[in-house]
Amino acid sequence: EATAAESLRHITSVILHEVETRMVADGSVSLKRPQVLHALHVALRVSCVEALVAVEDEKQHKAMEDLFAQKALIEEHFLLIVQANKGDVERATNFATLYHRSLTNWLDHEVTKLAADVRSQVLQEMPDPQKSSERAFQQSFAARSWRDVLEYVLDTNAYLEKSYLTVFHQRKRAYVGS
Repeated sequence: EATAAESLRHITSVILHEVETRMVADGSVSLKRPQVLHALHVALRVSCVEALVAVEDEKQHKAMEDLFAQKALIEEHFLLIVQANKGDVERATNFATLYHRSLTNWLDHEVTKLAADVRSQVLQEMPDPQKSSERAFQQSFAARSWRDVLEYVLDTNAYLEKSYLTVFHQRKRAYVGS
């Protein structure tokens, strides 16, 4: 309050000084300082009060909007309660529908998460075609697995696809088994 009063005094003195210098410069008229000072104080107080009233009106309007929104939610809730009391069969149907919907959403989320995890682990082991080919070569020739060497030589792409699928199914089994 003291800071606001001091600010009002300072604003008033600046405005009064400005008005006084313009009046004296324009027509050599001097002002009656107490009356002008009083008028400026009254005008400033009125404008401050109007601004505060506008802010309070805005707060009240916002509060009323919030109350009406809450009222609509409560009315909707009571309407659902009244509709639910029609019969046990309808209530069970509503619960089953809600349960089925939430279960479906949960399953979709978990399956997507599982597939992303398996994919990231497979890509960690075989990030690009060059490394995949090197790995396939190592698995067949370096391991001296002649059956794998024959598969690799006959169709490299099929052998790489088999390697990817093997890693994928191993990771999938590790996730599903745990």
